[in-house]
Amino acid sequence: MSDLKSILEQAEELLKQAASTSGVQAQELREKAVVLLEQVKEQTTVLQDKAVEKAREAGEATQAFVKDNPWKALGIAAGVGLLLGAMLKGDNEPKADSQPTPPDEPPRLN
Repeated sequence: MSDLKSILEQAEELLKQAASTSGVQAQELREKAVVLLEQVKEQTTVLQDKAVEKAREAGEATQAFVKDNPWKALGIAAGVGLLLGAMLKGDNEPKADSQPTPPDEPPRLN
């Protein structure tokens, strides 16, 4: 990943230099930048392919686990669902010792 960042920085620098020059030198700088950007494109394609393959492998492993352990998978899914539900619910309920003010009365000052 740092290789991609380095190549992008080099291409950016070449394009900045090309903007401040003219003629043949600017054209050469632009061509070098295009070559660097093509390298980035190739490397990102390779990274994307690797990520897709890893995701596919993870999906297959998950599917195999669920097929081999359906009750464990169900228990895990239920536990995760309960945990997420509890986290999303939060503390939205009023406390037992507080008394809500009716909407038609102004709040009382003590």
